[in-house]
Amino acid sequence: MNVIEIRKSTRNFKKIRLATDVIEKINSYINEPHNLTGPYDTLFNFEILIENDFKEKEKIGTYGFIKNAAGFIIGSCANESRTIFEFGFALEGLVLYLTELQIGTCWLGGTFKRQEVMSTLEIPDGNIIPAIIAIGYPEQNEHFRSWAQRKLLSSDHRKPEDTLYFYETFEQPLTNKGEIYKKALAYMRLAPSAKNKQPWRIVVSSDLSQVHFYIASALADNKAYACEPEYIDIGIAYKHFKIGIDTLGFTGKLKAEEPTIQNPKDYIYITTWSRD
Repeated sequence: MNVIEIRKSTRNFKKIRLATDVIEKINSYINEPHNLTGPYDTLFNFEILIENDFKEKEKIGTYGFIKNAAGFIIGSCANESRTIFEFGFALEGLVLYLTELQIGTCWLGGTFKRQEVMSTLEIPDGNIIPAIIAIGYPEQNEHFRSWAQRKLLSSDHRKPEDTLYFYETFEQPLTNKGEIYKKALAYMRLAPSAKNKQPWRIVVSSDLSQVHFYIASALADNKAYACEPEYIDIGIAYKHFKIGIDTLGFTGKLKAEEPTIQNPKDYIYITTWSRD
């Protein structure tokens, strides 16, 4: 089974420190530039903050959403929509790598104390911390607490495909016309998102050679976030899509050239993937 299919958000962790070899593997991953590069070639810098003990107060407060995290992955980027899109893409790659290592993860965009993170990281002027990742060994007996949190956040609910994927225009669902992209779209639908809003929408061209990406459902008025989280979400979703098309053996290029498609007024065009 692909790591995308087994990844889930973990909010309750065992009180166990990360094994030395796991920390070494994470550091090795984040020291490889190709692992930290976005789809437009922006290079990011991620760091791992380890909890050396499990006192009542963690190094980074999470307002009770996370329990006993063994560490956090942190990073920053310029407050620009395209860069935030790339940030989500690159950081989700690390999340999926941690899933391979059987390390639990949880994206945190608005449920952590940002000033505490900023005090641990040298942030270039003008940069923001769009999100961080809580990591650790999943607590096996977390059933009720985890169920209640997932229920609160609607974490297990996925929007129907015919509300996410379209053919030529936003008036026509893609249905089986996009069969060649079935695996990539299935992976994309499993991507995590802020409050599980799943803000991504795509339109596939009539000849199936282009896939246009949009975002919807703005959360911009939520002051808990340092940026509009939809840009992180579409970056995460595009990472899943890219893994899918790579698995299918397709090659292509990413370029932001907005097509002449009449889109709903609250939809924002992001980018287009064109098949070679």
